[in-house]
Amino acid sequence: MKKLFLYMFLSLFLSSCATVPRLEYSYPTGGQLTSHVLMGYDDENVKIKATQECMKFNKNSKAKNLIKRYEGAIGKVLGEGGEYDIWIYDCEILKSNKKTTSSNSETTKKIGKDEMILSLKNIPGVADASWAQSISLWIVMTNPNAGHDFDKMGYMVCNGGVTNFRVSKGYTITFWNPYTKKPIKKFQCY
Repeated sequence: MKKLFLYMFLSLFLSSCATVPRLEYSYPTGGQLTSHVLMGYDDENVKIKATQECMKFNKNSKAKNLIKRYEGAIGKVLGEGGEYDIWIYDCEILKSNKKTTSSNSETTKKIGKDEMILSLKNIPGVADASWAQSISLWIVMTNPNAGHDFDKMGYMVCNGGVTNFRVSKGYTITFWNPYTKKPIKKFQCY
């Protein structure tokens, strides 16, 4: 008789533990979580877990309206969750902030400037090119005495940077002589 009673008690106890996964669900609009009374999440970690569930559907979302719908207890066999607390939550999609947008535009500007340098280095007559500062572009010529029209070259580099690489105006282009290590001509890209 003791064995039968022990068997019934353990089966009821374990069956309440086994039913927990079917109590959890998540959708893009919200969901339900369970947490064991002793070994589960505390209130703050339940909110983190709910936010993670929301982020599975949209990385810019978070959990809101987190409510403990059922409170479990040790040894509680009867009831909806047994020894598990049941939490419900809604998912809220956050608006992107300007900081992310500005960092993306900064990254785009950097990529555009890097691509512009690679393009300049492929032009015949250009030995090297680099951004000395954000407002100063240096172009080293291979043959500075070849009769180049530096004003025309500066104009083409300036406008080509805007149209092809999205590099905004507002910098100076300096053409350099590699032999004398002196500037040949400066062009204002404004």
